[in-house]
Amino acid sequence: MRSRSRARERFFAESELAVGRLLASGWEVDSVLATPPRAERLRAQAGEVPLYAVSKALLREVVGYDLHRGCVACAPRPGPRPLPVARLAARERARIVVAEGLSDPANVGALLRNARAFSADLVLLDVKGGDPLDPRAIRAAVGNTFVVPW
Repeated sequence: MRSRSRARERFFAESELAVGRLLASGWEVDSVLATPPRAERLRAQAGEVPLYAVSKALLREVVGYDLHRGCVACAPRPGPRPLPVARLAARERARIVVAEGLSDPANVGALLRNARAFSADLVLLDVKGGDPLDPRAIRAAVGNTFVVPW
């Protein structure tokens, strides 16, 4: 059974830190919407990505709720990625985290955040588990969703 959020073609990242990590990751990004101070700080990282500076009121209206973090990025959901077997095989040791049945997206995000803290090389997630691209997972991961291979 596919989760509702995984069925979507796009995902959203909120917060300056998460959006910054998304922009730095090399993942495709459609656009960024941010309050002027955050837009100014993200401008250099955005490169060719459309970056729109808007008021907090307009940001709230577009997003549909009060976005305390002041920015949001929209990106296409990536397709399945192959396991980085060659990169892992080249290492003497690899740290691989395996999560089976971890259903709460916030817990998936916390796992990704901790995997980065412990220098994990790869996180394997159960497809029946929580969506790592759910906004709650991205917030809990503090944007490490785009840093740690999963």
